[in-house]
Amino acid sequence: MVNLQDLPLELLQGILSFIANNNDIDIDEEFFSREFRDLAQPLLFRNFTDDVNTDRNKTIRFTKAIYERPGLGEHVRHVTIKPLPIKYTGKGIAKEHIKFYEGIIKDLQLGDMEKEWLISMRNDGVNGLGLLIALLVTKTPNLRHLHMPDGQSRDRPFLYFFSRHPSFLSNLTSVSIEGDYKDTAVIIPDHEQLLSLPKLKSVVIESGHLDHSFPSSWTTGTLSADEFSFQGCHFVPEALKKFMRACKSLKSFTYTKFDVIPSQRPFGDLLETHPEFNAAQATEEALQHKDTLEVFSVELATDREGYVDVKNYNSTRVNYGSFADFSVLKKICVSHAYLPAHPQLPATLEKLHISSCHSSTWEMARNISTDCKKGLYPQLTEVKVSALDTTAPFKLPWHEIPEGHTPEQCLLSLQDMFKGTKVEFDILPYKLPPPWDEDEEDTEDEVLDFDIYDGDDFGYDNDYNDYDYGDNYDNHFPLGL
Repeated sequence: MVNLQDLPLELLQGILSFIANNNDIDIDEEFFSREFRDLAQPLLFRNFTDDVNTDRNKTIRFTKAIYERPGLGEHVRHVTIKPLPIKYTGKGIAKEHIKFYEGIIKDLQLGDMEKEWLISMRNDGVNGLGLLIALLVTKTPNLRHLHMPDGQSRDRPFLYFFSRHPSFLSNLTSVSIEGDYKDTAVIIPDHEQLLSLPKLKSVVIESGHLDHSFPSSWTTGTLSADEFSFQGCHFVPEALKKFMRACKSLKSFTYTKFDVIPSQRPFGDLLETHPEFNAAQATEEALQHKDTLEVFSVELATDREGYVDVKNYNSTRVNYGSFADFSVLKKICVSHAYLPAHPQLPATLEKLHISSCHSSTWEMARNISTDCKKGLYPQLTEVKVSALDTTAPFKLPWHEIPEGHTPEQCLLSLQDMFKGTKVEFDILPYKLPPPWDEDEEDTEDEVLDFDIYDGDDFGYDNDYNDYDYGDNYDNHFPLGL
């Protein structure tokens, strides 16, 4: 007979996840935890998430438990702390915790910094969060994943622990930094030490900015992470070039600028003053990793997105270069506006996603299907096109649907081009959020939840890839068609 204590932790965690939350079972779980404390505690402390948007009491209590029983910190593998609302001013740390944390800070013997840290700790809002997170993660030596709001790793507590404790976050393999381009854009060089950790493999940054102020320590081949996802970010060309050189071996690169909601389009005001890299530059710089790159996902701003005078912004009108020289590239996601009518794809390609399509795809589909029938892309199984107006890809170059054809018939005609190949061709809409009143109070602090179709998560398992497949769409076309 198998003893419960002998079961793998992953299996026990899965079993417990099926238990419904109710008071009776909570009592049973509490009994179970007392009966098998050594077995239960690794499960209870393995993952910590604080997504409460009213205060930081959950993080305060969890950190306190770790300090009271240091052995518990060894079980922590994942820490996720979501940002507080922008207008949050902080209610101050509860009195019952103040004395405890003051003791922790005084034990550090900070000298002149002690007063600053004590003042910060009494504020559990934005100003004190960096200190809370730093105190927590310094007691979690086996931490693998850290998700936190922007600004924390550049705070003095983080810099202090980086300088005094070489083992600080030394086992971290994945980090996510969440910003807001309107109010708290992530200045990527400010996180120089965090992103330079030797065991780091995966980095996700939301609303980040990388310009000419490139970290001096990021020389050729110094960044260990091989998976980078930049969501709603802005890079100038020189920064992209230096970044690609700094990566030791790049496996997955994602850069997303497109957004279906006009008010949410990031860094639109920087396009004229600090032009971002163009599609050709993205392809050219990525060639430095042509023998390791498996995922290339670069969605740039287009002139249909409402940016001011974007047609005169020269670099946005340059197409992606050839992908033929990439030897292991499996997945490509690119903006339709900068994709040539006859793209040169790698022989290893498995999935192609074409985003933000606003015009005809007839010629492009014909060229790709012809190349497939010639045996140029033996691994290709998916070609997905996403569009706000799902009739746009069917229209001829003069923006008209072929006479006598319905959108459904046009889609079938495009799909028929790929008959005799392994490719599944489809056109899918973006899933928009419900209408909301821009004049309504406090709407600027509300989170707009919407999904963008993407035929794959492109190698990332994180909070920023909330894509759905076509099951959510009973009909690909507007009811009026």
